[in-house]
Amino acid sequence: MCWSILFFTLLESANDEATAAIRREEKAAEKKLEEPAGEKKNEGGMLALEHAADDERKKSSRKELKEKAFADLCKTNADWVRQALSDAVAFAANKTPREQEVVDRVLYRKSASHTLGVNDISSAFAANVWPSLKNRGWKADQITEGDALGQTRYIYEGKKVSRFGFEL
Repeated sequence: MCWSILFFTLLESANDEATAAIRREEKAAEKKLEEPAGEKKNEGGMLALEHAADDERKKSSRKELKEKAFADLCKTNADWVRQALSDAVAFAANKTPREQEVVDRVLYRKSASHTLGVNDISSAFAANVWPSLKNRGWKADQITEGDALGQTRYIYEGKKVSRFGFEL
C-alpha cells in the first residue's frame, strides 16, 4: 500500500506548487499597486473593477495551477508513477473492497457498532498497557472521594495521572 502514500504525496506537492504560484502572483500584483501614482497605467474605476473580479479568477486559477502542477509532476516522475499505478491496479484486481463500516471506522466517522466508551478504553488500557507500566515504576490508586469515586488513578514519579492528563 506504499503506492497510496506516494500518490498522496504527489497531490500534496501539486497543491504546494499551486499555492506558491498564487502567492508569487499576489506579491507581483501588490508590487504593481505600490508603484508611484504617475507610473500607474490603470487608475480609478478600472482598478476597482479588476479587484472585484479577482476573487473569481483566484478560484479558477488555483484549480488550473493545481492541475498543471500535478501533470508536470507526473511527467517528471513518470517512471515510478507508472510502476505505482500498475501496483495499485494489480492490488485492486485481486482484493475485494473493504466493507463500508470498516471504511467509516478508519475515517473516524461515527458508526454505532464501533463507538468505544470510556469503560471500553479503560479496560483495554488495563489489559494491554498497564502490565508494562507497572513494571516501570507506575502505581495504581483507587479514587475514594469526589465525582470520580471508584475510578483508578495512576501515579508516576509522584504525579497523579488521570485519563485527562497530569493532575497536581
